[in-house]
Amino acid sequence: MINKTVKRLAVVGSLFLILGITIISVNNYVAREREDRSTVKIEKKASILFFYRDDCPDCKHVFFLVDLFEKLGTQVQYINTNNKQNHEKAINNYHISAVPTFILINQNGNEIKRYTGSNFDNIRNFFTKKVNRISKAASK
Repeated sequence: MINKTVKRLAVVGSLFLILGITIISVNNYVAREREDRSTVKIEKKASILFFYRDDCPDCKHVFFLVDLFEKLGTQVQYINTNNKQNHEKAINNYHISAVPTFILINQNGNEIKRYTGSNFDNIRNFFTKKVNRISKAASK
């Protein structure tokens, strides 16, 4: 009886340890992505462009959700507008006036739809409804 209890505690403890390590790894990855200020070359492929600033509270608020959708298979291109060249590109080419902004582009790089804001439900709807379009566009 005691052996079973010890084994169960060992299994539960191991699961918590693995979960903790996974959470720390994901948080470190998100932190690195969020703070990346390198100049981005936006690829002309069916994807969602995510324009953000690493010092923007609303952007930080939604970053985990965006990262989750990317891990689930959505193509996301991250553009940190704190980089001067990225900022100019965002304004001149994509007419970004606020962040966070999400733009769905097709395989030719043409805009299909956009959403600006940090409402979780609206972002979730944008991603889930647009993922089907991305999948269809990418398969053509």
